[in-house]
Amino acid sequence: MASSREGQSAENVSLEPETGNDADAEEIGNLIDNKMSALMELEDRRSLRKRAQHFLLTSKIGIGLEILNTLLSLLSCSLFIVQSYYEDAEHAELQNRLDLLDLVITFYFLVDYIMQVYVSESRIHYIFSGPSFIDLITIFPPMVILLPKIVGFGTSDGLAFLDLSFLRFIRVLKVLRILRLQRLLGNSDSEVQRQIFTVSLTVLSIIFCFAGLFHVLERTFVTPEQMLEVWEVDSLAFHDAIYFTVVTISTVGYGDFVPISVPSKFLVMVMIATTIIIISKQTNKLLTLMSLKSVYARNSYSTSSNTPHVLVVGHIDFTSLQTFLTEFFHEDHGQQETNIVIISPNLPTAGVEWLLRSPDYAFRTHYLQGSVMREKDLHRAASHKANALFVLGDKFSCDPHGQDATGILSAIAVLRFAADMGCQHLQPIIQLQRPDNKHNFTLSGFNASNSDSQILCIDEIKLGLLAKNCLCPGFSTMVSNLF
Repeated sequence: MASSREGQSAENVSLEPETGNDADAEEIGNLIDNKMSALMELEDRRSLRKRAQHFLLTSKIGIGLEILNTLLSLLSCSLFIVQSYYEDAEHAELQNRLDLLDLVITFYFLVDYIMQVYVSESRIHYIFSGPSFIDLITIFPPMVILLPKIVGFGTSDGLAFLDLSFLRFIRVLKVLRILRLQRLLGNSDSEVQRQIFTVSLTVLSIIFCFAGLFHVLERTFVTPEQMLEVWEVDSLAFHDAIYFTVVTISTVGYGDFVPISVPSKFLVMVMIATTIIIISKQTNKLLTLMSLKSVYARNSYSTSSNTPHVLVVGHIDFTSLQTFLTEFFHEDHGQQETNIVIISPNLPTAGVEWLLRSPDYAFRTHYLQGSVMREKDLHRAASHKANALFVLGDKFSCDPHGQDATGILSAIAVLRFAADMGCQHLQPIIQLQRPDNKHNFTLSGFNASNSDSQILCIDEIKLGLLAKNCLCPGFSTMVSNLF
């Protein structure tokens, strides 16, 4: 009996810890499930934000929103300019309507700012970034200015202290939002084009912002009598402020308009210093980018309806190009009015450059550095408008099969581009080394679609001359002496 009681008690003791362990394990499991659910929910939010960010950056709707933001910024600045010409009491109703429209635009900018903060990877970093600072100073101060006017706070004597019209100069800073257009060129292949676009936007922003600030300061701190005495006009129009800003930053300084008030004089000093620093820095970057590319890599061919052109690709060296140009412009072919556009991935050698500058060919040949595998370079050469395509081969190549494959691929790339652009009349003339490589171009399908295509095989011509010489001794000698 004692042993049985001891066994039962031992069993009870052993069961109690197991029950406690099960409860602890269940509690730990629930805690892990809750943590996992929270992590999954957080991951879903992050993935949603990333998808929204990717959508705004790459989709057509996102690009359309950027363009809409720019247009609204320009519209808001235009409203400020219009209001500067109708500030008298007779146009109070027009002023209120324009203020209401500007307030609606500002609310749209506020919604766009909140959306940009939401989709940003690091919200704190974005809030303290340059674009966010521009958004903040162009959204909240105008709202503080316009809301009291729209609701009528400024008309009450008790609330006259809310007249914040002295802050209206901040509205001109909305033009800085057009700098966001740089995002649209983020996928552009040309760094030079992006930098030119950036410099243009910067100059436009500087002119408009400082003109608006100068206009506000002079009309605030200078009386009409002082204006009449110095400028011989009793009021400063906005176009006069634009004129003064352009003349000042261009260092011309005609002197017909000069700053009168002390704040305007300080503004002019800041404007000149800002222009010198920012424009010089960006112009230097532009010149650096332009120096990295040769003039042949930047040039493009402009077509003319009266002047046809042909395309020359493949192996371009002094010997092959001189032979081609001599034959193409030979007097036996009559007066040749066709231009030649050469595409080569390499810069022209000294001999090739001498040929291009020769009086016989300078006005008819155009050399472009690029690749026929890039659509952009084919656009530069107007390949889809060419009448013929010449693919030159290297007769002294150590790898004739590789040389033939490169020429065939170049011809297929140009013909496919021309077909995509709706051109079906481009005649290919391809120079190959080995006869057994002709079928590679035939299998591409472009040979069948274009009955005028010609493939000149050097080895085939040599063997043909030898065969004819066997039937007619001296034939190859006669033919060789003809050329």
